[in-house]
Amino acid sequence: MAVKEKIRELETQENMERVIKELEALPMGAPRGFASASVREDRDSG
Repeated sequence: MAVKEKIRELETQENMERVIKELEALPMGAPRGFASASVREDRDSG
């Protein structure tokens, strides 16, 4: 039973590593000027 659990752990770890690599490859980020516009909008609404 311990062997099956260890295999499951290793498979889970490999899957997580693959998912993390895929996520890191995605282009992330907000459009240019987004933060400034958000701050300005928040400041002016109050």
